[in-house]
Amino acid sequence: MWRKLINIRLIGFVILAYLLLKISRSGTLKILVDCDLVLVGAAWLLMFVSTFMKFLRYQYILIQQGVRMPLLRTIRFCLAANYLSYVTPGRIGEFSKVYFLAKASQAPANRLAAGALMDRLFDVYTLLLIAGVLGWATVSAGGIGLAGLGWLILAIAVAPLVLIIPAVRRTVIFLSGLLQKWFRGKKSWAEQVRLFFQEIDSLLCWRMIWCLAATVAAYAAFFLCCYLLSRSVDVALPFFKITLFVAIASMLSFLPISVAGIGTREASLVYFFAAEGLASESALAFSSLIFVSTYLLFGLIGFVAFMGLRYNQ
Repeated sequence: MWRKLINIRLIGFVILAYLLLKISRSGTLKILVDCDLVLVGAAWLLMFVSTFMKFLRYQYILIQQGVRMPLLRTIRFCLAANYLSYVTPGRIGEFSKVYFLAKASQAPANRLAAGALMDRLFDVYTLLLIAGVLGWATVSAGGIGLAGLGWLILAIAVAPLVLIIPAVRRTVIFLSGLLQKWFRGKKSWAEQVRLFFQEIDSLLCWRMIWCLAATVAAYAAFFLCCYLLSRSVDVALPFFKITLFVAIASMLSFLPISVAGIGTREASLVYFFAAEGLASESALAFSSLIFVSTYLLFGLIGFVAFMGLRYNQ
């Protein structure tokens, strides 16, 4: 099983290797060497602001769940989970913060899982909404060929919402109960799933508007960061197109075929930049800066946090 999982993760590296063979590596390196470091520094500051706003959002969700955890400890657990998400396919390692918090707070894991899922959905649906709206606007304006993207994004966005329908949820709980015939446990799967949905219901209230506000602030800072990175390598694209391209590339990073979006991000940016008449070398340089400013920078910080985790403090 693990061997197959590792093989799937190699697809992204194969894509990146293919791109590096097709472009001028020296040209890409020259663009990176000549980048505007002032703009890169400003972008990094915005990236820290974006990440901090997400940590505040998750802390607020924990408070709504009755989990009292000092902000600095929450940030430490989230940084460690970020590191694990960067080295796992589809970024599933991000849910490791459920395990960390369960050990530190003694709160039920199913409740914490509901909060972590809610936190993740704010990110996913924000990216879907941005990509959908800007993609539709680009197609309507006669821009790059994104016909059909809107329908795909809409289908992806609506799919999880069917769980809100009571009949669907009862069916999921019933099927979970059937699985209990093959697996043993202290509590039935159906009961665990029911409690999970109950926790989701408790979080779906007007108080989540503050999480929405934190998400808007976080992504405003993130996309402005990406725009500054693009300008630092002389990519003359308007802000809304950089936002669209990065949003789609970010969604592709969720695919479990690479680590930290390596390969999928570069391939999508090369495609979009080519549609705008820009060189592949510029796309690779821009993608490299995004990788360093997000995955590498916060991956290293997260690794330090992960290695120094303490649950009883």
